[in-house]
Amino acid sequence: MVAAAVGALVFAYAIETAQYVQLISLLSLDQYKWARVVMGTSFSWWDMLMYTLGILCVLVVEHLLALKK
Repeated sequence: MVAAAVGALVFAYAIETAQYVQLISLLSLDQYKWARVVMGTSFSWWDMLMYTLGILCVLVVEHLLALKK
């Protein structure tokens, strides 16, 4: 479970990093609505924080559930 959580967090960070460097524009995909929707267009430190807190919550809940077994 930890590996999946870390993988999801790394994926979320990669998407945010792509938004930070404006990958959509660099690849000249900004005229395609589907690309803007899938990748997003604006970087946010709040998103990074919320992704991290969300994964931490999942890991804590999983740990607590494992203790009950």
